[in-house]
Amino acid sequence: MLKGKVYKMAQQKKDYIALHIKMDATLMRRLEEYCDEAGQTKTMAVERIVAAFLDERDAKKDGGEKNNGNDK
Repeated sequence: MLKGKVYKMAQQKKDYIALHIKMDATLMRRLEEYCDEAGQTKTMAVERIVAAFLDERDAKKDGGEKNNGNDK
């Protein structure tokens, strides 16, 4: 057993495009609080939130459900 150090496995690199935005300060604080509570990075939270929103929008438009690419 290893003591004193925590080793994390490297995450798989993914194809990405950087997003730089100005966000309302109150909304950003809410996002940061959510991320802290959920134990997620802001990137992970925003990806999941946007994917869920777009999936719901597509489902309403198409009359069915779509996969957001997260097969979990």
